[in-house]
Amino acid sequence: MSTDMTPTTHDRPASVSSPAESGLTSFLERFGWLLPVLAAVVVYHVSLNNFFSFDDFIWLDRSRTFKENWLQMFRVDVTYFDPVVHLLFLADSMLGGLDPRWYHLVDLAVHAVNAVLVFRFARLLSGETKSAVYAGVLFAASFAIADAVLWSSSRVDLLATFFSLCALIQFLHYLRGDRRRNLVLCFLAFVLALGSKGTPLVLPVVFFWLGVQERKPLRHALCLAPFGVLVLLYVILLKLNMHQASLPLDRLHFNVKNLAMAFSSFFVTEETLKYVNLPAVAASLFLVVTALSFLAAPFRESVAIRRTGWFMLVMSLLPVLVVTDFKLLTEYSDPYLLLSSPSHRIYLASVGLALFGAGLLGQMERLLGKISVRGASIAVAVVLLGAVVANALLVRERDKVWQWVGDRYRYAFAGLSAYRQKMPPGSQLGLIFFPGSSGFQNPMVRVALNTGDVSLIKVVKLGFMEDREVLQKAEQSYLFILEEDGKVLDRTEMFRRLLLLNRMALQHPEHPEYVSECKEIGRSIYDSFD
Repeated sequence: MSTDMTPTTHDRPASVSSPAESGLTSFLERFGWLLPVLAAVVVYHVSLNNFFSFDDFIWLDRSRTFKENWLQMFRVDVTYFDPVVHLLFLADSMLGGLDPRWYHLVDLAVHAVNAVLVFRFARLLSGETKSAVYAGVLFAASFAIADAVLWSSSRVDLLATFFSLCALIQFLHYLRGDRRRNLVLCFLAFVLALGSKGTPLVLPVVFFWLGVQERKPLRHALCLAPFGVLVLLYVILLKLNMHQASLPLDRLHFNVKNLAMAFSSFFVTEETLKYVNLPAVAASLFLVVTALSFLAAPFRESVAIRRTGWFMLVMSLLPVLVVTDFKLLTEYSDPYLLLSSPSHRIYLASVGLALFGAGLLGQMERLLGKISVRGASIAVAVVLLGAVVANALLVRERDKVWQWVGDRYRYAFAGLSAYRQKMPPGSQLGLIFFPGSSGFQNPMVRVALNTGDVSLIKVVKLGFMEDREVLQKAEQSYLFILEEDGKVLDRTEMFRRLLLLNRMALQHPEHPEYVSECKEIGRSIYDSFD
């Protein structure tokens, strides 16, 4: 089969330009990739002050026990496999220990590298370095994906997108050079992408689209057969192992509202979306983006990058149709709604939006260039700089919520870590006002104390109790209370006395005074932190 390519944008001769314009082009050719990196650092450096939160402790606990149970990396996590993420957390724990700054620095670095890969992919698509810079910067600075960068547990998205971009770049090289080596590298990157998260299951459809864009014969799609087989095997393995998933299957259902919310959140903040007609906003935005993507004249030069961006945006959003219900985080809502936000589930889709936006900016520059080339460059630079500044401000506001949550965990973790060498094996803990559910508290305790031989009391009752299992371990019990100012109070002595007295009350029901004394001690503990 002939591998001659239909001329695309990157084959067109460059137009005559001024010395200043040539100098700018030369600079961008050599150092343009640094601009997305700079944008990523400027917007997301605020994450370096954050502590661990939520699922982070689950990952830290897995790293702690990895040598004892390395097969855990192949278990279904939520609704996908993520062995690659296990390995990155393991490497981080070996290099950075329990220093959260190290983990956030790695996350920021991966995000910056992803921005460079977006730059590379956009340049391949458009043949223009300027459009590539626009795509890389728009992706790097996007406020919509803030949670994916600010929260270490969301590196599942960072890694899945990293390998997805590697696969896309290699596949485009394959289409243009027909070299099997590129196809093999693409397949390996696709395997690693699926080893990070399930969202890249949509990539073979994007590969097919790239073949259509490159005007390859339909039979060329046969090269995608191994990718289709891998997707099928992945789905079968996922189905067979869903009983291991940490997310109950009854919480998964087809949800169009999720799709509308995810798409709209690229353009409108969650605070605003909470108070608008979501279906109308989502439909309007989708119609506008679709129209701009498929409109040819007068935007003929940027058709490929715009349409590919649109297609990738839509395909990458489809998985949100079958995840749990999204909830929007507003100024007055519970900060723990961060876990239900679409922000850390649309990272791969944001690549498509960045490509689309780059195509629009590039075309805007061409149209303005008919009046003044220099003026057009300045105008686009101002728009791009304004976008970066606006996104940086929005990300900073979002990060304040993550910092608040992280600080609660920081105080709790520090208070528990002080007992690392003091708490004997088999101890049980009662925690009051500590952040998160038991699903997060359990791994936090194990990591803080560096032991798995410790249990949490599910419900701490300060008064008369009849839980014989808890009372049996009265002498090995601890009680900690996290106050609003972050101070951890140790009420272990009073708690043990309370449990022992409860045990006596159950053994000697003929002495009601024991019950009264239990209630009195309970009130004393409450009074000590009220």
